[in-house]
Amino acid sequence: MFGIILRKEVKSYFRGVGNWIFVFALPILLILLMSSALDGYMSTDFHTFDDGKVYYYYKEKTDANIQKLNEFETLLKQSTGVALNEISDYEKGVDGVNSSEAFGIIRITADSMDYYRSPYNETEGGKIVHSLFKQAMEKDLSTLANQVHVVELETTPVDSTSYATFTYLAFVIMFIALMTGHSVNDERIYGTIERIKISKAGLNALLLSKIVLGVFIGILQIAVVWVFSEFVLKVNWGEQMPAMFGVLFCLTIMSSIFGVVVGMISKNKAIADNTILMTVMLSGYIGGALSPVYLLENATILNQIVKISPLYWTGRSLTNLYVNIVDSNTYASIGVSLGLTLLFLIIYKIQTKKSKLSIS
Repeated sequence: MFGIILRKEVKSYFRGVGNWIFVFALPILLILLMSSALDGYMSTDFHTFDDGKVYYYYKEKTDANIQKLNEFETLLKQSTGVALNEISDYEKGVDGVNSSEAFGIIRITADSMDYYRSPYNETEGGKIVHSLFKQAMEKDLSTLANQVHVVELETTPVDSTSYATFTYLAFVIMFIALMTGHSVNDERIYGTIERIKISKAGLNALLLSKIVLGVFIGILQIAVVWVFSEFVLKVNWGEQMPAMFGVLFCLTIMSSIFGVVVGMISKNKAIADNTILMTVMLSGYIGGALSPVYLLENATILNQIVKISPLYWTGRSLTNLYVNIVDSNTYASIGVSLGLTLLFLIIYKIQTKKSKLSIS
């Protein structure tokens, strides 16, 4: 039964010209438009180490801490190109870090080295340098030399084109929820669900076919954008491409199930469509679709609010993977998508037990 329903869903979906545009044209048009619109915002050293520096301040000098700092300086220079500059006034150094003159400042005492970074406007390059510093402090520097190469100066900077490619592909994928929710409500209007819901297997097969169709559309969009970005925009997805596909696939599953669940538990089609549309647009607004996410992260209140958006985690993960950095953002993105998927399924189960589905 499932196979028959799925074939019917696919044929029905691709009869509409608008659906072809959504799958094949909309992602490309949105990427082209927004990459141009965001060019001015992304012309800075976002995700790069160009002209980067770190201050250091000696509170007390010893042979041991001088040697340790020299070893760290060599590793940092070789792996990122970032230079260490000594200063004599620690407070002025902190002010310089807060005003983005340097990634951070290292304060060195007889038995410790601590790292200060800006709480207001830390760049991605600064985060990477701080991560390297923590690695250096946690491990013996003589054994770190063969491991620190995971962050290299040759990493491709994230410009407006690459940022738009990943962020707006993810944003378009979230609109799959609108499609699956709309499709479920059409079945309710036509009475299909009412006729088959006496058969649990039949209803499950119908809903699963909607989800699989949504996932299939998401895969097509990912493939289209990958081909276009690789061969036309020259955005090389790099060595982490499988991980990037995995992140996007999880988002596709979440979006498809979200639409189906909202479509099933809403009282009518208008409520379902408005709920999905507002949720997706809000997620896009706070997740980096309207302005680069690093600008949102620098806002005192927004830097916490953005974290509720699946698009934020997906976009952050994809841009990090693009420059060959596999970090907690990747796992967080997958976890958020799958966690929300589970939450939506639980909500659906609870709602279906509370009330009988009505036909709009």
